[in-house]
Amino acid sequence: NTFRRGPRAPTRDRSIRVASSVMLVRSGRRRSLSGVVSWPSKDRATWGSLLPSSKKTANLLTLEEGLRRNHIKYCLPAYVDMHGVPKTKLVPVDHAVSMCEGSELFTGAALDGVPQDASDDEVCAVADAAVGGFALPYQRDVAWFPASLYLNGEAFEPCSRNIFARAAAKAKEAPFRSLMKLGVEAEFFVFRQGEESTPVSSLPDLAKPCYDAGSFSPFSALPDLDKPAYDVARLLDNLPWLDELVEHMQELGWGVYSFDHEDGTGQVEIDFDFCEAGEMCDRFVLLRTMANAVARKHGAYATWMPKPLGHRTGSGAHLNVSLHDFD
Repeated sequence: NTFRRGPRAPTRDRSIRVASSVMLVRSGRRRSLSGVVSWPSKDRATWGSLLPSSKKTANLLTLEEGLRRNHIKYCLPAYVDMHGVPKTKLVPVDHAVSMCEGSELFTGAALDGVPQDASDDEVCAVADAAVGGFALPYQRDVAWFPASLYLNGEAFEPCSRNIFARAAAKAKEAPFRSLMKLGVEAEFFVFRQGEESTPVSSLPDLAKPCYDAGSFSPFSALPDLDKPAYDVARLLDNLPWLDELVEHMQELGWGVYSFDHEDGTGQVEIDFDFCEAGEMCDRFVLLRTMANAVARKHGAYATWMPKPLGHRTGSGAHLNVSLHDFD
């Protein structure tokens, strides 16, 4: 397959139209694929969020300048597949504005759970500059942007961020006129992978090979306890990576106010300030990515599986929900 991307359409007075076209050549046949995202009445100086529940704005006229001032080399517009796993392309900083207008295309059929065939038009990931654009604390030359998927000029219906946006838009209207805020009690495990880890099956075509459950161990080498919840020694034994992660969360302004060792072996919980629900979901996606990145620096990995150990307490995500007048 050969792909060729055409230029963006020009900016208009009352509508910014971003066009991306692709010519697909397959077995001698050609077919034109194009998607247009329209932003009616959007002002680049006060570029609003893609989430109707957010009141934040960004200035696209100064976006690139601000990123360069913070020594950003690449932008990361992140959306998730059906498992909540972030997907992206890295975009050089000089293309940051076009990225926020929908220039980056993706083949939906290559993503797990996206209801598309390989022959369908590509989706585009529109970076939300109003709530993103900050440096990753563990990769400071990369700026993180939550992104929403669009298809043929419209919000892509199965995209989880768009599903939330539709619900938030209804809540914003009469008779509710409500804003949902959300706090999440983040529970997860951190393990060290054993060197003897081998796939359960040796079949070469497994998309997601499972690994032997006996090939990992908690980060702390202290003896296991029947009831390790809130244990001081095991919490402090995990502090090398926990301290680094909490510092990153504080740098991002998330307001961590406590963390502890939970009831599972190698399980922790981090509690931080609540905020508007859509932004909290964006934060939780980044938290999962960031926790794993920090753990890997310490020779371990973070898992958010509901129950990685059959004989131990699993991880939950207690949600603390409040409704507020939107105004």
